Amino acid sequence: MDTLGYANMDFQLQEVAAFVVDAETKGQLEKSLSRFNFNKLEIFKGDVKDATRKFKKISSPELLIVDISRSDLPLTDLQNLANVCSPNVRVVVIGNQDNVGLYRNLLSQGVSEYLVKPLPIDLIYRVLEKIQLAGNVSVSPPKIGKSLGVYGVCGGVGSTSILRNLADLLSVEMHRRIMLIDLNLYRGDLGIQLGQVPNSGLSDLLGSPERMDGLFIERTAISIGSRLDLLNADESWENAINVSPVAVTELTEHLRKRYHFVLCDVMNNPLHSAFKILASMDVRILLLSPSLASLRNTKRILLNLEQEKMEGQTLIVLNHSRPTFKTDLTVKKIEQFIGCSVDFQIPYDGKNFANSAFYEIPLVRSRGKAGQQIRKLAERLVGQKKSESSRLFWKSITVRG
Repeated sequence: MDTLGYANMDFQLQEVAAFVVDAETKGQLEKSLSRFNFNKLEIFKGDVKDATRKFKKISSPELLIVDISRSDLPLTDLQNLANVCSPNVRVVVIGNQDNVGLYRNLLSQGVSEYLVKPLPIDLIYRVLEKIQLAGNVSVSPPKIGKSLGVYGVCGGVGSTSILRNLADLLSVEMHRRIMLIDLNLYRGDLGIQLGQVPNSGLSDLLGSPERMDGLFIERTAISIGSRLDLLNADESWENAINVSPVAVTELTEHLRKRYHFVLCDVMNNPLHSAFKILASMDVRILLLSPSLASLRNTKRILLNLEQEKMEGQTLIVLNHSRPTFKTDLTVKKIEQFIGCSVDFQIPYDGKNFANSAFYEIPLVRSRGKAGQQIRKLAERLVGQKKSESSRLFWKSITVRG
């Protein structure tokens, strides 16, 4: 086989990393992969667990090769790796076992290919060629990240604070890649809570959907941490900007390829646009207080959302932003009024909320009951990330020998 011809292939995959446990395999990969014109190629001594530890801290490459030779629970270890990698990463697994059952299990969970050592150079080339050809197919990739919209049914219910704390939990403790979007272009508070000065990038993206590409989004987003980014704006009142639901949907579609969760703080006005945006999300969180005005708005919003063609799930979160009084409505009466169940209740926790704001420390890092409920909400969201077929987050590209 003429392998030299592969060196001139125009690869769309530009970043490759490999983790192997033995020197022989490392040498084979170095000899073969170095012939390709990758912008970034890194080959480490280590296994799948080392890869997981590394990509908890930094973004994963487009192609990842991992060794499971020393893994007692390879499927579990690969699921842990999937939890910290970008959704669009492609993974090739190498090992010692020539086992048809293992091969089928790995492919069914989204692994691109399983290779048994030793690794002939022509086999490595063939695998990379198949991945390249699959990357050149003109159809859109599957929707693999999740979009989530948080909507406060009235002012002062804490939607921005809840979203900020969800983002912290998902990115820091659960090691997911998160994009935060503040659709309140004129008076959004997400940037303030995160201590960031907004730019005009989000306004530019929504105003010119044709400019939405990975490089422009990357330059526009504000990095909050290794796994958390922010898109926001602080527009002048004189600038009339229409937040188009179509543009928001197009933006989230781009981001779902790169992030596990795209979390949107949905603006209150105009209502028609807000409802269209909520309807396009995989998960909608309606945040309400026990006040009569809040319950009335919630009921009306639910009726309006029912008229939209929605998929996904709507969660009702009751936030007690003040101490509870004996005259307050019970949860049972609230559920009867709005016509559906309350999924989560966040108890009043004034002291920890105040400390969180003053010291700029996320509420979920305290031991208060409010933080515990937000944590349960985050766990529910992570549990929803698996599809019905229980596939891993990365894309599946089946390669036949």
